[in-house]
Amino acid sequence: MRNPDLTQLREAVRTEIARAFKAAGFARPRDIARQVCAAHPENISALGGRLAEDALTDLARRELKHNTQQRESPSQMGLPGVPEALAIQLPPAISI
Repeated sequence: MRNPDLTQLREAVRTEIARAFKAAGFARPRDIARQVCAAHPENISALGGRLAEDALTDLARRELKHNTQQRESPSQMGLPGVPEALAIQLPPAISI
């Protein structure tokens, strides 16, 4: 499903490009962006919210990845009847 705000902005960009080429024979991307932003503030606001949410999602994903890597993983599960000093010397995984 397409984002209607993005669809309208894409069409506005195309319209501004055509207008710029008709008037000056060329178009500058920054000028096009400024014109579209000025003409469609409600769409820009909605898109800005989505971009911020996407950026924060990426930030959260990186922080979660970094945070889980820092946590100490248990070196060995509790083995009843095995002294802790001996359990520390056992390999991290035992297959039976």
